[in-house]
Amino acid sequence: MEPYDFLLIEAKKRNFCDIGVCGAEDFEFLRPIFEKTASILEGFIEKDIEKRIYPNITMPEAKSIIVVARRYGKKINAIDDEILRGYISLGAVEEDYHIHMMKDLEFLSTKLSEKYGGKYKAFVDTGPLCERELALRSGIGYKGKNHMIVTKNGGAEVFLGYIFTDLELPSAKSCKDMCSANCNRCLKACPTGAISSGDFSFEKCISFITQKKGLLTTDEMKVIGKNIYGCDVCQKVCSKNIVSNETIENIDDIKPSLEELLGLSNKDFNIKFKKTAIGWRGNKVIKRNALCVLGNIGEQGLGLLLEYVVAQDDMLRHTAIRSVININLPKGKILLKNLLEKEKNEEIRREILWDIGHQED
Repeated sequence: MEPYDFLLIEAKKRNFCDIGVCGAEDFEFLRPIFEKTASILEGFIEKDIEKRIYPNITMPEAKSIIVVARRYGKKINAIDDEILRGYISLGAVEEDYHIHMMKDLEFLSTKLSEKYGGKYKAFVDTGPLCERELALRSGIGYKGKNHMIVTKNGGAEVFLGYIFTDLELPSAKSCKDMCSANCNRCLKACPTGAISSGDFSFEKCISFITQKKGLLTTDEMKVIGKNIYGCDVCQKVCSKNIVSNETIENIDDIKPSLEELLGLSNKDFNIKFKKTAIGWRGNKVIKRNALCVLGNIGEQGLGLLLEYVVAQDDMLRHTAIRSVININLPKGKILLKNLLEKEKNEEIRREILWDIGHQED
């Protein structure tokens, strides 16, 4: 049996819905884009642009790159209740895809090595190359109007991973664009206008905003809505998705309690989220997002904000105060006036003074 045929059989056994192969040629044509977005995506991507362009820097012997996709779409059968909750992207629910994808890519590498020899190096999201470009080059999918990869057998709700190998495997042809000219579901569904038919704005993307570190702007706080981590709206609405029989039954998995999130110690956070895709971002960023969501919920969120308007951490305190300002209620204004005397952070003081003065004009 040829290595490629063996690869297809073994990959399907590991629940990969799409499998393709491309050569290890460079991506020099992407240099202008990589240079333009380097500062925006710092912390999310490989810093060395040369590694992002030239596969052979990472593996000099590489002749082929195996690219795979795994479908993650599930039906949500969880029942809503009266608890104040935020939303977690479907792709971040349950075990971190980096973990289970890497296990299976390493399994594939081992099976290929045992039968055909060769060298292998696997990556899931943390590798140097742009996985979307690999997916295009390997023929497993095409770029949808939302600028995400839409695969032939998985639709838009997929995880991607790849394996360098020194085996010479047959490269696939590119995948035909299957987006209907009349379908603009993803463009219409995007809450912030981050996507257009010709461009994608990282700065406006809710998924990107919820994963940024540090203090968010007031506008960023408002646009994330009820999203605690990620946003999958533009992928969820895609007509090319394959309907899954898997379901999410527990509401806490997809819509965690904001009160519980805010009460988590670092130890508790690690116990709850370390093995999920959320774990890498840390307790502080998730608490910041929960505080933003409370401000977007409105009056019901005011009570949970009280503890954090006097928090020791400047960023969390600032976020909580901005959320009170966003709620824009008389009782919130009284609270802010009372806080002003004790607040020592000049930037926060200026915002409180502006808000109070603005409301009284």
